[in-house]
Amino acid sequence: MALAGQGDPRWIVQDLGKQGKNVGNWHWTERDISVWAMERLRSLLQEDPIGELRLADDTVQVQVTGSPSVHGDCALYNRKGKLRSVYDLKVQADWEARSLATNAVCGKGTIEAELFDTDPDVTITPTGTWEHSAQLVSFLTLDGKSWLHRVLERFQAEALQLGTGDTGSTVAGQSQAAEAVKNANKDHAGNTAATSGVQQPEQSTQSTWTSLHMEERFRAPPSVVFRALTAVEELQRITQAPATSDTTSSNGTFSLYAGQVHGSYTKLQEPELIEQRWRMADWVPRDHYSRVQMRLKAVSDDETLLVLQQDQIPEEYLERTQVGWRERIFAQLRLMYNLGSAYV
Repeated sequence: MALAGQGDPRWIVQDLGKQGKNVGNWHWTERDISVWAMERLRSLLQEDPIGELRLADDTVQVQVTGSPSVHGDCALYNRKGKLRSVYDLKVQADWEARSLATNAVCGKGTIEAELFDTDPDVTITPTGTWEHSAQLVSFLTLDGKSWLHRVLERFQAEALQLGTGDTGSTVAGQSQAAEAVKNANKDHAGNTAATSGVQQPEQSTQSTWTSLHMEERFRAPPSVVFRALTAVEELQRITQAPATSDTTSSNGTFSLYAGQVHGSYTKLQEPELIEQRWRMADWVPRDHYSRVQMRLKAVSDDETLLVLQQDQIPEEYLERTQVGWRERIFAQLRLMYNLGSAYV
């Protein structure tokens, strides 16, 4: 046994006091980045257009104008090597729609959003009287959220990158931030190509496509379901938005949500078969269409089994496509026509 005061210092546990409670900032660090966050988010909101809307005889581009108002709090937390951002921000911005052909203003309004999680609460308000106000509000209600998601992905990635300069950041935190920035920049590049006026090379390979299969039951005969999915007045009733549908001519066209979903019919066999060329307006390449087939089978006198098969969907849009069919079309069809709620 060593004499008092002669022990090997390598084996002596020292009292580090307060310093020992959070050694090397490993357990936690917190950094207020509200000033940076408000300024950076204001800049990102002005960087890219919200999107393009196809009207009957024109295409308009919608973008933020002026300097958006951003208020709230944002902080970086690093706990045991894991870096994350927490924010509670309110955004208000003016938007403007301009014709790509004539550069004439086609609509104006405001967009307000509360950003505190991954699902922003968005309010769209038009200002003034414009011919296409309803279509623009419908477009912004749907695509405004997608645009905000893209902005938030870049914002969060840059916030994490900002946090790697902290002394509490670890290798894991740095890797997390670097990967987030890489993904955000990749998404940003793709969206810039899709929304800019300059045509970008649009290349896709077979490996980027995927398929969707759904089966739904409705307590109605096939003829009722067929009409609800093809007649323009019924589509407008289901979607609560502008729609078109031409079933009288060969390769007749259709559009939902003021053109955000559009395509043409390739085969109609009432009341049992609907085949379509189908796409969302922001898909890339811009001339790419998926193939939709809906078969309607009478299960009984008052019940229909709808089998949907959709092929050639861009992989990154699979979840959005599936949710759109299930929640915005089939669920609304049941709600509007009281066709029951049974799922296969």
